[in-house]
Amino acid sequence: MKRGKVTSFDPSKGYGFILGGDGKQYFAHCSKIVGRLEERLYVNEYVQFQVVESDHSKHKYDAAINIQPILDMDDSEPYQVHRNPFIPRSPINNPEKFAGRKTGIKDGVTSLVNNSNILITGDRGIGKSSFANQLVRISEGDTFLLKKMSINLPESYSPQYAAISIRGFKDMTLEDVAGGIVRELVVKFDIGEKLETEHQIDLKVYKFKAKSTTKDFDLKNIMDFFGYDIIKICDTLGYRDGLLILIDEVENIDPTSGFANFIKNITEYFSSENRHITFVLSGIPCTLTDLFLQHPSFLRLFSPIELKEFSAIESYELLDSYLGSGKKRYHSRTRTSICKMARGYPVNLQLLGFYAYQIDKDSYIDDDDLKIAVDYILDNVKKEEFISKHESIGFGLAEQILKLILRERQGANISFQTLLQLLPDTDENAIITALDTLEKNELIYKYSKGNYFIKDYLFHKYLQKYYERMS
Repeated sequence: MKRGKVTSFDPSKGYGFILGGDGKQYFAHCSKIVGRLEERLYVNEYVQFQVVESDHSKHKYDAAINIQPILDMDDSEPYQVHRNPFIPRSPINNPEKFAGRKTGIKDGVTSLVNNSNILITGDRGIGKSSFANQLVRISEGDTFLLKKMSINLPESYSPQYAAISIRGFKDMTLEDVAGGIVRELVVKFDIGEKLETEHQIDLKVYKFKAKSTTKDFDLKNIMDFFGYDIIKICDTLGYRDGLLILIDEVENIDPTSGFANFIKNITEYFSSENRHITFVLSGIPCTLTDLFLQHPSFLRLFSPIELKEFSAIESYELLDSYLGSGKKRYHSRTRTSICKMARGYPVNLQLLGFYAYQIDKDSYIDDDDLKIAVDYILDNVKKEEFISKHESIGFGLAEQILKLILRERQGANISFQTLLQLLPDTDENAIITALDTLEKNELIYKYSKGNYFIKDYLFHKYLQKYYERMS
């Protein structure tokens, strides 16, 4: 395989030229591009390819085939390595990297100061874990973010919680939750030996997973053991504000485990014992709603914080905070395009920013860099996720509706009434069922009564390219 750089490409004509590492120009036709949904190349993009020699009496240039876009620079050129400031795959722990959410942070800190439990909700990719991590840091006395946001604490007060976090995993049981919290406290604060030797305390939950192979513990057993362990740990640690326990991705906990009942009763128990033990729960809204409908009174025990899409100002703030101290600049139009494409979702701001930064070769991120980044994300980073998401609905009415949303409103929105007009021979209940399927699989969202749209720009772009190729 040869390597080269695209020197020209006319998408309306479907061809262009590649300058190979050997200094020769090669003819590149769109039909010879592989590994990319959109059959086009971008100027200054790097590719690898094979060569078919042409009859030079008829064609001046040899032809490139099996053309594959690559992220690497051509080996013959010097390349300056830069540390990429964006973090697309992990929650933000560093408060210096955290942007936006000032209203949410104010509400969260107010709850912490008053020892109130907190319920964080928001769509996938909205930044719930990053937000929750910042509350944990603040609870432990790290006030950097508060100073950055000009949020003042009560005079002579600084948070002093012993804080830990656990993350929900698929089909997590109540035993996993209770045991995970106690074990995390024991390990993080290294108090296992101290509890046993100095205080002669034998923790109940800490070791009960091994015992549960012979006997299953019911809800009352778990609550009794957990309550006992947590109070003993709280007394041993002696933090002024008590304990803060973050349970992230609550939607993964087994809905039949009795988790809602457990949380409701254990928080009421700690309150009755005058214990400062604060729970922070984080998860997606629909799952939490289903979970806690089992106990409507649950919500009175928690202060809700709902995270919405970033405003334009918050989106710009995030991009500027990541690139502000870096070695690269970006075109103002490209900055605006990234914000529009992300549609207020921090995860997409991070993803687009990361790959545009990674692909850029001249320390000036422009529209061409962003276009290549979007293609790379669709063809590599998100490809399997989007294929799986798309295939989850099958090939019936649900997919037909998806096509109509794209065709009628360019992926922006479509009303239920419009669907009835476009599908006059289809039963109304069947349309409702198909829409429910699309919603549950997170392909579309209902933003107001009877109106639906594809919220994720990248998924919208994937669908456009997919149906263009199929047509």
